[in-house]
Amino acid sequence: MADPDDIWTQALQEAYASAPTDEVILHTLELRHPAFADTSIRVVMDHGDEYVVEGEEVEGHFLGLEADAPVQAGQVVFFQSCMFSLTLPDQKEGSLPTIEVELDNVTRLVMEHLDAAVGLKAPMELTYREYIASDLSEPQFILGGLTLREVKSNLGRVTGTAQFSDLVNKSFPGKLYRPGEFQGLVQ
Repeated sequence: MADPDDIWTQALQEAYASAPTDEVILHTLELRHPAFADTSIRVVMDHGDEYVVEGEEVEGHFLGLEADAPVQAGQVVFFQSCMFSLTLPDQKEGSLPTIEVELDNVTRLVMEHLDAAVGLKAPMELTYREYIASDLSEPQFILGGLTLREVKSNLGRVTGTAQFSDLVNKSFPGKLYRPGEFQGLVQ
């Protein structure tokens, strides 16, 4: 992403504003846990192309990660196709913003990682990214710093609630007001 102070890139703003028929926004989730070793669970809400991963035919996309990603920073990694829903946080007074996450039709590859996480008591971190199909080299929007809590799973479905892990120290709206840019701050 070009400017760390902008949470949406210019390309993503244009895609949302004009809704061109030839531009597709790819919604992705990344789940990280110490039990996953040096990898993450990465899913994309799109069919993508067919690939063979760990001896199994799967659909998905190879997408580039941002330079400061928590795992495999700056690399092109595989996001497996998986239907999910994500409710972005509300802004209600007196309550912490939470995100409801639901992964449907979870594959065997994803379930194996989640089963390994059950045996190790540690928080599961979550990152939500948006890509545009015309530029898969890096995400256009990133919502990170989330911890997944209250995870439940049954046959083919995983649900959970995510919260910001360090909300007190998170800058909002993400812009730093520096004296060089805002002369009114200096007396």
